[in-house]
Amino acid sequence: MTKPTEKDTSHWDDYWSHGFLTSCADAFDGNYQGRLRQVWEEFFRSAKGNATILDIGTGNGAIALIASRISSELHRGFSVHAIDQAEIDPPAMVKSNTDGLAAIRFHSRTPAEDCGLPASSVDMVSGQYALEYTPLDRTIAELARVCAPGARLLFVMHHSDSVVLETAAEELRLGKLLENSGFFDHTADLLEQMSKVPADQAHLLVNDPEAEESRNRLNRSATELKSLVAQTPNPQILQNALKSVSDCFRWQRKPGSEALALLALYRRQLDANLARLHDLQNAAVSERRGQEIIALFNAQGFLTEPLEDIYQERELLAGRLLRASLSVVA
Repeated sequence: MTKPTEKDTSHWDDYWSHGFLTSCADAFDGNYQGRLRQVWEEFFRSAKGNATILDIGTGNGAIALIASRISSELHRGFSVHAIDQAEIDPPAMVKSNTDGLAAIRFHSRTPAEDCGLPASSVDMVSGQYALEYTPLDRTIAELARVCAPGARLLFVMHHSDSVVLETAAEELRLGKLLENSGFFDHTADLLEQMSKVPADQAHLLVNDPEAEESRNRLNRSATELKSLVAQTPNPQILQNALKSVSDCFRWQRKPGSEALALLALYRRQLDANLARLHDLQNAAVSERRGQEIIALFNAQGFLTEPLEDIYQERELLAGRLLRASLSVVA
């Protein structure tokens, strides 16, 4: 079932390869919790026995895992297919929940608009922070093809006014400031000069004008970033940058240092994170876009319910909930 794709998913490939279960790695201890968890448990508990479930944009299988657990607990015998356009291998990458993941059929490099399942074979479709990332017209047409009459669908989509989007916008702003500061470039310049002398002779650079200028540029940009850290309520991206450069210089003092390679790795990780945030920002669902999505479902013969705003702990807006079912009338 593996499908080739032209879309660059390397930033998502890298993210899921770290074994994170959810797309909000720092927000949950393990799988989704609270109201989000409740929504999915209620949905899967309502499934009939031996139901075929399709989870789109599965990542490392957080939502599919909830379905798998409920199937096991209630002896429902679900057949759970979990697809993602990115390169994924949850049973190999995720160190917890191994039994539940083993019961899921994961399909890597499989876009939602061309999932490869037989026509009229799916009883339930799920997707959390997934549907809105896809080419909606083609995805919804594909869901109409694979869903059996009466199939039910549930999607949690990023809300354009959510705290998640506010945080993403702030991180993208700080990422741009970090890029413009030249912090990593100045670090690379100084590391390059330090690599030219043995670690035990670093004192030779003290009177080197070029090294001194590189050091001054780096110190100025570091001071600017530290000032920004004190001014922003969510400075993690800047704190990570400062720590990563500190790590590089610690490695530089060791024989056979790979400090420049380590810096390049940090920069790739930052670029991948910013790319994911751009994806999130572009995928967010406003009220108008939500109505357009509903219209696309209705045009394919689905019955839809009004969009529902859902809240996570402390009543912070978490997303837009879309429920749909395929009419039993062909």
